[in-house]
Amino acid sequence: MKFMYLIITAAILCLTGGSFHISYAAEKEIINPHWNKDNCNACHKGSHPTAGNPELKFNGNTIELCNSCHSIISKDKYIHAVGMVPDEENYGKMADEFKNAIKKEGKLTCGVCHELKYQCLETESYRKENNPRFFRGGPYAKRTDICMKCHDASKYAIFNPHDQIDDKGQIKQGICVYCHNITPDRMKAKGIEDVTFRVKDDLNRLCTRCHRSEIDLLGCITNEGKTLNHHVKASLDVRERIKRFEQDNDIIFPLEPSTGKVFCATCHNPHKSGVQILSRANKGADSSKRLRSESVNSCNPCHKEGMNVSNPTQRHK
Repeated sequence: MKFMYLIITAAILCLTGGSFHISYAAEKEIINPHWNKDNCNACHKGSHPTAGNPELKFNGNTIELCNSCHSIISKDKYIHAVGMVPDEENYGKMADEFKNAIKKEGKLTCGVCHELKYQCLETESYRKENNPRFFRGGPYAKRTDICMKCHDASKYAIFNPHDQIDDKGQIKQGICVYCHNITPDRMKAKGIEDVTFRVKDDLNRLCTRCHRSEIDLLGCITNEGKTLNHHVKASLDVRERIKRFEQDNDIIFPLEPSTGKVFCATCHNPHKSGVQILSRANKGADSSKRLRSESVNSCNPCHKEGMNVSNPTQRHK
């Protein structure tokens, strides 16, 4: 497979799934040799290398070999440095197959994370479908899973803004300003109108920074499997139903102050149990899916009973 790159164009090339996509400019023809038995001589001396005598170009220096193409097509796309020798502490954390690759290469090279022979040997060709980038030990469910073969996963844990109270029962310093402009005064705040946020409109954006599935972005799924957009302005009838439900059940279902729209925190309580002083605002904290009305049908505050909607405790992700 051949691709032309022109200097007068502007962009960056990245390697995805064994094929190259134009995005960097270079007046050079690049041949993609991966998973192609007819292009062995792109990396090897001679067109028919053998397992016992692969004879790589650049005197076997895999970094120089890979960079002969990737310094152009993957410019600014490398996610890991190469050329260093791991210290004993980091070496000791590595999975055995990565340790063996380090021993073979003598240092960290492209070939430590990418097992080159996967796309060369016929016996390994089955890997192309589910591991097109020939990651060592792949395929991996997530791209970062291969990183944890060498790195300590505990040091790269995803920040959880809902983990708001420490082991002593105190609110963690600074945790509130992940969503709020300033830390709300818990003793004075009586409702959503009394606090400020890091965004002025569309408060869903505070949630969708992390929660990105279709259901997260829209709000609910019906028994027929259809996703419904709940992030709309509540009608007068719905607002009246919410108000009655709040009074009858000593609970809150806040709407977005600037628009009157239903948003994520209308149905889900983003706070840890104990953060909110008012009991009605504390309901649903730490419950399944953080649903404010977990003990009743969560659709009832807005919808008439009997509507054909699923139980969000089961279907909402």
